[in-house]
Amino acid sequence: MDSLLNVEEAAQFLKMSKGAVYVAVARRQLPVLRLGRRLRFRLSDLERHLEKGFSPTAEEVDIRGKAS
Repeated sequence: MDSLLNVEEAAQFLKMSKGAVYVAVARRQLPVLRLGRRLRFRLSDLERHLEKGFSPTAEEVDIRGKAS
């Protein structure tokens, strides 16, 4: 069974802030599972997404993780 990560764990894995993860989810740039109000990320989905070359640009997410 694949590991499920919460937002904080996904942010650490992706080396992003939690805010940047929320922005990427809102922009549908990250694969996410919604369990009620909770967001969960499959580790294998994130690894596959990274292999495709995902990384938000500075214009997309500022240092505080908020949309510009």
